[in-house]
Amino acid sequence: MKGFIDLIFQFQGRYYLADWKSNFLGSRVEDYGKKALLREMKENFYILQYHIYTLAVHQYLKNRLRLRL
Repeated sequence: MKGFIDLIFQFQGRYYLADWKSNFLGSRVEDYGKKALLREMKENFYILQYHIYTLAVHQYLKNRLRLRL
């Protein structure tokens, strides 16, 4: 796995992460349906990547916010 978290932001007291994907699945709108996206996510381990990123952000915020107290 190789990648970077593209964006972490806070909205209404909650933190979110965003990770841009630029996979080309086809030129039709139908190529980007729920089943196609889920298949792409599984084949490229994006679900695992999301969980790893979530843990990393949680650890970062836990350490960072502790410094502000």
